[in-house]
Amino acid sequence: MPAKQYHWRVASITAEGEQGPFSDPQSFTVMPEREPIAPATEVDGKLKFSWNQDPGQRHQFQFSSDEGFQKMLHEFTLDVPETTVALPGPGSYYTRTRAIDPDGFVGSYTPVQKIVIPALESRAFPWWILTPLLFLL
Repeated sequence: MPAKQYHWRVASITAEGEQGPFSDPQSFTVMPEREPIAPATEVDGKLKFSWNQDPGQRHQFQFSSDEGFQKMLHEFTLDVPETTVALPGPGSYYTRTRAIDPDGFVGSYTPVQKIVIPALESRAFPWWILTPLLFLL
């Protein structure tokens, strides 16, 4: 459903087709989907994350080694819209946040962001060091 406020009410209808009175009107609001976390940046051997935040909100930040967030590496509730974590080893990692409004309402998670930390390129073995050994054979 598009993000906006909706109003509804209900009435019962008998098997004979007779309609009863409508209930009192109720309303609910569909909130817009949260923006994803900005791409992580590396700062001094750490990954820095930031996101948008409305006034008074807190955020739950999650960083996991699996897309289902079963292997949680970091989980923080923050008053500021940013955090850092130690740069993990090579592999794929996943992160998301959700807002906590001042009234206690907890929103849905942002779309999951995948982060790939590449393996360091191994240095080639200096085979030229073995050249003098060939003369000893």
